[in-house]
Amino acid sequence: MPDWKENRDGPIADGRASGGHGGNPDDATRSWARGRLRRQSLVEGARSVRDDRTLDPRAGATFRFLAENDGLLIQDDAATHEYAPPRELRERYGMRAQMLGPIKGDGQLIGIVSVHHGPGPRKWRDADIAALEHAVAQAAVIVAAPA
Repeated sequence: MPDWKENRDGPIADGRASGGHGGNPDDATRSWARGRLRRQSLVEGARSVRDDRTLDPRAGATFRFLAENDGLLIQDDAATHEYAPPRELRERYGMRAQMLGPIKGDGQLIGIVSVHHGPGPRKWRDADIAALEHAVAQAAVIVAAPA
């Protein structure tokens, strides 16, 4: 598989997903998204989380799942999923489906790679999931590398 940022057939590049980002959720001195967001890719018209200081995704079931588990969280319909993100978060960003991959360091959640889809529920393809797995693995290597 090609490097994730060059994957033209991935979940964002096919125009059906609204964005993806990766960041460190545990920086207590700043908002979860503000200042710690490492990369973001958005389709035209998608709202950015980069400057939003009003929502804290750590409060939701989605974050708890990622903190407590090592696997991906795939939500074809985030509104009805057992680990649904907060309604306000879904509405603010127009997100209805998402895939999230935890980045762990020493057993702790140190980052998340996420991909969102806005218009409605979406059945994520095997290729979408494989692209996320690849991106999470790459991000984990980058995060673990000495500065």
